[in-house]
Amino acid sequence: MNTLRPKILFTCLVILVLGIISGCKDDTPEPILIIPEVKVEKRNVLIANKGTSGDGSLSIYETLSKEVRYNVYETFSMEVRHNVYQEANGEKLGGTLVALTQIDDKYYFVLQDVGKIIVTDSSFRKVGEFSGLKSPSQLYKVAKGKAYVSSATAEYLTIIDLEDYKTTGVIGTGAEVTHAVVKDSFFICLVPSQNTFLEIDGIRDSITDIISAYGGLKGIFLDNNNLVRLYSDGDYSISTWFRSNGENVFQGALLRGRSASVVYSSVQDKFYYIHLNDNSIWESEVEFRSARSKLFVKVDEVHEELQTLAIDPLNGDAFTSYQMKGSDSTRVLCYSQTGQLINEFSVPSPTSNFFFP
Repeated sequence: MNTLRPKILFTCLVILVLGIISGCKDDTPEPILIIPEVKVEKRNVLIANKGTSGDGSLSIYETLSKEVRYNVYETFSMEVRHNVYQEANGEKLGGTLVALTQIDDKYYFVLQDVGKIIVTDSSFRKVGEFSGLKSPSQLYKVAKGKAYVSSATAEYLTIIDLEDYKTTGVIGTGAEVTHAVVKDSFFICLVPSQNTFLEIDGIRDSITDIISAYGGLKGIFLDNNNLVRLYSDGDYSISTWFRSNGENVFQGALLRGRSASVVYSSVQDKFYYIHLNDNSIWESEVEFRSARSKLFVKVDEVHEELQTLAIDPLNGDAFTSYQMKGSDSTRVLCYSQTGQLINEFSVPSPTSNFFFP
């Protein structure tokens, strides 16, 4: 009997089975690890609390958002810290805080009733101060290492050295200066009591022009096109000022209703203002001779008059406040750029201004 043939057949069968098994190997690719994109944003808004009896203070509204793109979800947290300067220095500001601004890596706290400007580093630790000022109201950087300080009562601007913390001179203005902008190397400031505004050379510290305007000057802004815009509450208008063939030209447009706390947002290239008739906030695209205004948000739940208004230049969020009845505390409302209420919280006293570092 031939036993070789069954062995050969068996061997071929084994080879065939192994071939079939190897041919049925899973072709599914190895899984790829997908790492989701995580976006974390932290935003601080500084709130200058004026104070009620020389006890001005600083509050910080801190937000932290976390967004994961692929497993789409978002988390949001908020914290409000008060008396930030006092915590950092072990002492109070010691005056009425009427303005807060930032120049380079330092913050400047303008204390009107005690004639001081306190300077801190980015952590709000005191590094210097200016004293002996007459009712200071605001601080404007005009050149490297130099700033002008306006006054609520003095008929001059004080020139200060930002590096040596000392005053170096004054510029007579004939009356109190209120608001100002710095355009190129020129300081342009309002003198409402004389219905004029001044153009001052920020390098030579000298007045180059006195421009007659109109009554009710309340605000001055520099828009995205480097044009000077003037707000008047005499007729509730925004005017554009420019020169043509050496002549001063004004082209204006009326805002809707009785406006107050007018601010300009470079993000949206729009003006925002509080409508005094119905406690609402409006936005307006203002061209040379026309204004297209629409309702931004109507604050129905608040029966007290809205006060300060500010727009975050980073994301377009709007901040406004009102003083709570029978209390020194002030309530702050925060709205998204689409007019949705995001948050609300209280601060110790009326707000002088919001600052967005």
